[in-house]
Amino acid sequence: GHLYTSPLFAARPESTHGYDAISLRQIDPEIGGEDGFARLVEALQSHAIGHLLDFVPNHMAAHESNDWWRSVLEWGPESPMARIFDIDWNERRLMLPILGVPYGDALGEDDLSLAFDPDAGAFSLAYADRSLPLTPPSYVLLLSHCGDRAVAEFGPEFARSDPASAETLKSRLADLARTPRTASAISELAERVSRDPALLHPILEAQIWRIAYWRLSRQALTYRRFFEIDELVG
Repeated sequence: GHLYTSPLFAARPESTHGYDAISLRQIDPEIGGEDGFARLVEALQSHAIGHLLDFVPNHMAAHESNDWWRSVLEWGPESPMARIFDIDWNERRLMLPILGVPYGDALGEDDLSLAFDPDAGAFSLAYADRSLPLTPPSYVLLLSHCGDRAVAEFGPEFARSDPASAETLKSRLADLARTPRTASAISELAERVSRDPALLHPILEAQIWRIAYWRLSRQALTYRRFFEIDELVG
C-alpha cells in the first residue's frame, strides 16, 4: 500500500542511504532531483500507492560538501551557520577525527597538502579524499611566504577579514590568479609549504578546526554526533 524511502534531500556525494544530508532545501540531484520526485509521485498516485518518507531533521553530514558545515569550518563561532550545529565553542578549536594515523605521522609522511582553488580564490587542506577550507585570516601566514609581491600583499587584508569582506578578497585573488605568472607563483607556494612541516604546521594550528587521529573522537570530540558516527553532526 505504501512505498518507503530513506531521506530524499541532497546528501553527501555518492551517499548510499541519504541520511548524511548536506542540504535540507533540495531533493538530491543524484537520485533525480525535483523532476524525478514529481515523476515518482505521479506514478505512485496512478496506482493508489502512498509514500512513507524517512525524514531526519536532527543531524547533517559533517563534511565540507555541506555548505553550512563548510562555513563553520572557515569561521567557527563567527559563521552565520554556527548556531545551527551543536558544537561546544568553549573549546578553542573544532576537532575533526579524520586521520588514519596520528597527526605527527601524517605531517611527517607528506599525507597533508595545501591546495588553491583558482575559481574561488580559496585555500584548503587536502587529505585523502577530504578538502578542508582554511580560515581566511590565516591566509596571511601562507601568503607571507609567496615570492610574488602582489599576492603577498593580500596577506594583511585577509588577516583583518570577516565572513563578508573575505568573499570580496577571494574574488580579487581569483582574478589575479588568472594570469599565468601569478597562478604559477601560488602553485609553487602551496607545493613548497606542503613539503615543509615547519611551515605547514603553524598554518594548520591557526585553523578553526584541528585534525586528529580517528581514535581520539571518543575522548575529545567537540560536537554532538549521531550515535557514534563522527561523520554526522547534530
